[in-house]
Amino acid sequence: MLSFAIIIFAIENFAEVELRASMIQVMILGGIFSLSVLSFGSLFAALFKTEIDFIRASILYPVPAFILSGYTFPIESMPSSMQILAKFFPLTYFSNDMRDLFLIGDSPNFFENVSILTIMSAIFLIGNQISLRIRVKKSEITSRDDGISLL
Repeated sequence: MLSFAIIIFAIENFAEVELRASMIQVMILGGIFSLSVLSFGSLFAALFKTEIDFIRASILYPVPAFILSGYTFPIESMPSSMQILAKFFPLTYFSNDMRDLFLIGDSPNFFENVSILTIMSAIFLIGNQISLRIRVKKSEITSRDDGISLL
């Protein structure tokens, strides 16, 4: 959160973009967005056997997330299949709200989007726990078969 606060400070002081909303709203949105992205990334990483496979697959995430988030062009103008896909990216619930907080001082969807990001974070964290438990059980079975002890 410190790096997020430093970026907000830089935007206000060096880019001279006035923050019209309260810093509390910006930090709440930034914090829950950061949690959702981190939990999404850890879940995504847990689904791969090797680090290199994860890195190769993670390269495919940023561009679609940015385009489908509604930041480039409105989600409402996308085909319905793309609108559905856009709802699975945390950036969708962050980018427009952050822009509104800076430029308008309020976002009509702030509490709804914070709630959605919170739910997404919980789902990703639970999925991550399930995935890691399965991986540990498989590792224990493999270790027993190989005669290797993890303790």
